[in-house]
Amino acid sequence: MRQFFWFLTLPVALSLTGCGGSAPIEISEVREIDPANDFEIPVIAESDTSRFRYKTSPSTDTRPVGPQGDNSDGSPKLTWNTPDGWKELPATSMREPNLRFGPNDEGECYVTRLSGAAGGLTANVNRWRKQVGAAELTDAEVAALPKQTLFGEPATLVSVDGSFAGMGSAAKENYRLHGLILTVADSMVTVKMTGPKDLVAENEAKFGAFCASLDFRTGN
Repeated sequence: MRQFFWFLTLPVALSLTGCGGSAPIEISEVREIDPANDFEIPVIAESDTSRFRYKTSPSTDTRPVGPQGDNSDGSPKLTWNTPDGWKELPATSMREPNLRFGPNDEGECYVTRLSGAAGGLTANVNRWRKQVGAAELTDAEVAALPKQTLFGEPATLVSVDGSFAGMGSAAKENYRLHGLILTVADSMVTVKMTGPKDLVAENEAKFGAFCASLDFRTGN
């Protein structure tokens, strides 16, 4: 399967000074995890330009691919079609694309790509369920969840209602979390939609179309 996960490069050098002088220590990998908030924090690792030189940029059928339409270096660009009525917000390091919908933009949908197993499928399903106050599932129950195709692979579909509290925010009543989690080798991609239950229900078909449109494109 095509690789679709990014690595961030963090060259770090520390010098320890003591009686005998200084000795350089090079840190090649830093993993940041904040379990008190949301586990969706990227792994920072040494870059591998031969495998992970992908650039992400929003695209629809009517707009250029990549920054100023330029991906002449041949690196794949993440592309998608934004559903009618949804709007794009500026991307962040954890949300590319970053979309909103609803009368007051109370619905949100975004893609997160992670290097590393990120705790595994069951842990991430239960992390999402915890965000809406739902009970944890066993490995067998997680394996039995419905699947939906994402990047040509079967992704696990999580759809659960409750009082949503994500990223340390105040709980929002009568919300729905509806999303996909795809694990491939030592990488993970998630597509997560949250919002008032009725609003999310009205947009589930658009969510499916959005997920189906996600792809990588090379060339101009």
